[in-house]
Amino acid sequence: MATPQASLQPPFDSPAPIARKLQTHAMKRTSKPYPLRRHIFKFVAILMVFITASKLLLSRRLPTKMSSKLLSVDFEVSGLVQGVFFRAQTQLKAGSLGVVGWCANTKSGTVIGTAQAHIDALTQMKHWLQTEGSPDSRIEKCVFTNEKDIDALEYTMFEVRRGRL
Repeated sequence: MATPQASLQPPFDSPAPIARKLQTHAMKRTSKPYPLRRHIFKFVAILMVFITASKLLLSRRLPTKMSSKLLSVDFEVSGLVQGVFFRAQTQLKAGSLGVVGWCANTKSGTVIGTAQAHIDALTQMKHWLQTEGSPDSRIEKCVFTNEKDIDALEYTMFEVRRGRL
């Protein structure tokens, strides 16, 4: 005859070992970095870059009421213009005005570049470079050189060149 303790045991395994196995399995899964999360973050970052680039390309369309005269000008902006997102803001402003060209930092602490556009847009861009700039910048001087008429734009967009010239 079975002892009273033996008769109290259920005919199946106790849920405690099964719960421990599930808890151990869950800990193993959560202790490792979730591999898909990294890919999701990369996808979102790439998507944001794509959206920003699309906005830039769409915003640089030239209004039809501008004059047909195209100009090109070289510029150099001095003051507190490095480390304050001046080049990025210049690229955004150029895109919104339909200005093409490039800009880059120099070893002497200035920003140089070339801007090309219709005369109206280029006038607005020159004013922005002389007076506004990025929110944290302090423009001391902006010099424009080599202003000339051109038959066609030499660039397709306004780019920020990396490295110091």
